[in-house]
Amino acid sequence: MNLGSQLVFLSKFITTLEALLKFHALTITTGNSTNLFVTSKLISLYDSFCFTYSFAASDFSITSKRKGLD
Repeated sequence: MNLGSQLVFLSKFITTLEALLKFHALTITTGNSTNLFVTSKLISLYDSFCFTYSFAASDFSITSKRKGLD
């Protein structure tokens, strides 16, 4: 199982805002902010914590530019 898959698996156990912020930091520091699956999981998690889309999508917009999706 690669690190991106492990991050997606670990995201199932996030139940607090503090855990979400740590997960987000871990995603960035391990170089997985370019992984579209992990990034979409982050957006979903922020949505479940009722954050605005623009806050969570900032990571996604950077990712899509790196991948040439814009």
